[in-house]
Amino acid sequence: MRLYTIYKMCKNNIELLDRCEYFLSRENEKFMLVVEGWCSAKQAIEEMYKIDAFRGMAKEIYDEVPPLYREEDTWKIPSKENDFSRHFSTLRNEIQGVIRIYESFGYENDRLGIDVKMPVGDFKEFVDNLKSLEYILDQCPTLKVNDGEIEFNNVDVGSTWFTFLLKGSGANFLAKQIANLIDKAIGIKSHWVTIKQQEEMLQTMEIKNEMLASVKETFDIMREAVMKNALDELQTEERQYQDGEERDKTKVALEKLVGLLDKGMEIYASIDTPQEIQALFPMSESQKLLENEMVKLLSDDKSEQVEE
Repeated sequence: MRLYTIYKMCKNNIELLDRCEYFLSRENEKFMLVVEGWCSAKQAIEEMYKIDAFRGMAKEIYDEVPPLYREEDTWKIPSKENDFSRHFSTLRNEIQGVIRIYESFGYENDRLGIDVKMPVGDFKEFVDNLKSLEYILDQCPTLKVNDGEIEFNNVDVGSTWFTFLLKGSGANFLAKQIANLIDKAIGIKSHWVTIKQQEEMLQTMEIKNEMLASVKETFDIMREAVMKNALDELQTEERQYQDGEERDKTKVALEKLVGLLDKGMEIYASIDTPQEIQALFPMSESQKLLENEMVKLLSDDKSEQVEE
């Protein structure tokens, strides 16, 4: 996960943690830990669980709350042998530290853009991949939008995540065009993988060379048909190919994008991008995290309640 994404999640949730207050109260010669505003804190803790560095701390807090009270906004439990306050304070301090460090970098915030994670390889391959990305963003005709511009912003600290800003009055339309291009590339990649599997299967069969050549030609025609359909679908009322050269450049851009995706490139709408734009992107970082991590947290919670 990009450091900027972690920063934004911390920034968006620190206020929810601050709404939660806890203190000791003496009742019948016993000290009770009283927690108020837990529901807000619980929402923030569930978000922090998605981040590797905070997952352990978030779970430690969750484990200190009896299942009976996890949906209650105010509750109290005997303070003896309970580390809720210590774990809660640790998480909050760590989140504030991330916010302070990132803001000290002076990076621009609240921006419409895309985040691209480049595939890792040797230096030459990495440079070649960057050249492919440059062609896609700079030369693809479908991304040439009036009053819209793609501008490189930064490389995330200690990673191969690149951030590009979308600027101008046409930025939203440009974001939609990028999302559409990615969608078509994913579709092409999926179809080409299926065709390749069929090719490999036929090669293991005892078929005469003449027939293999004919079948190979058929598969090539199928690949071209998939590409042609994608190119046709990329045309909209707002953006038509002006000539054959524009169509050819778009085809090259799609081929390069398919190649990068096949190598493991990831591309998302930036976390600051409006939700209606993010929803257009076939790849969503937040959805990926929800599927991989939150389901596990929720299932763990249910298991604990059953055991209780």
